[in-house]
Amino acid sequence: MVVGNTVIGTVGDGGIGLSDDGPLDPGIVESIFHPATPGASNPSAHNLIADKVINNAGGCGIVVSSYDPGEGVLDNVISNNLVSGNAEGVVVATPVPATSAINNTVKDNTIVNSATEGIDIDGSSPNTTVLGNSVVGNVLSGNGPDYDFPRPAPTAIAVLSPTSDPVAGTLVEENIIQNEVYGVGVFNASMTTIMANSADSSVKVPLVGASENQTAVNALSSQMNTLQGSLSSIQNSLASIQAQTSDATYLGYAAIALAVVLGGIAIAVSRRKRTPTASK
Repeated sequence: MVVGNTVIGTVGDGGIGLSDDGPLDPGIVESIFHPATPGASNPSAHNLIADKVINNAGGCGIVVSSYDPGEGVLDNVISNNLVSGNAEGVVVATPVPATSAINNTVKDNTIVNSATEGIDIDGSSPNTTVLGNSVVGNVLSGNGPDYDFPRPAPTAIAVLSPTSDPVAGTLVEENIIQNEVYGVGVFNASMTTIMANSADSSVKVPLVGASENQTAVNALSSQMNTLQGSLSSIQNSLASIQAQTSDATYLGYAAIALAVVLGGIAIAVSRRKRTPTASK
């Protein structure tokens, strides 16, 4: 638990970091007086970060990052932080191949004026697992661009993988976004749920990336529903026409039958009228 701290004005690596332990530990300081000794292999799991992280120009405000294959950063919660004026806001990432970042939550934070994006859920190396992370109820404003985007511009929330392995199962919900070009950007991600976010008129593109494709899918679905409605209407019309045709056919047959009957009666009457004349 990392709670109640204020981290201001660091020059090197930024604010607060969580990482797994093992052969590669970015927290180890190596020098001629203190050789680096890797720690025992352990994940970083079930931690809470709730602090103020301000004006750390050298790195991320808060980073939850996996460096050791087979360990991972799991089920951590970054909640109720003020993250302002850092090189990057809040990052959940896998910068080393074969690592994992699973079920981490970035919730109810205020993240403003980062030099790059506000929140980054990032599968930043190949053969990694970034799965089931959540970005919920944050307030974001005035953050900078994500340079992994095809067209970088100031961005509140990025969910992406620059590798062939997509980020999967991310929830982006009920965030409030202001003063950005992009609200939520989704690139090379699967099963992303984006719902109930609020972006005011200062946000030029509330959704970019896969969300555009989803919009196209929704439009296509609407068109299909309209087409299905039209087909149903056509089918109902055909059924009505068939019913009318059946009625007309029945009436036609009835008219023919009546004509036959009347014709028979007329023939019979005619014969009866001719019979006396023939007897004379």
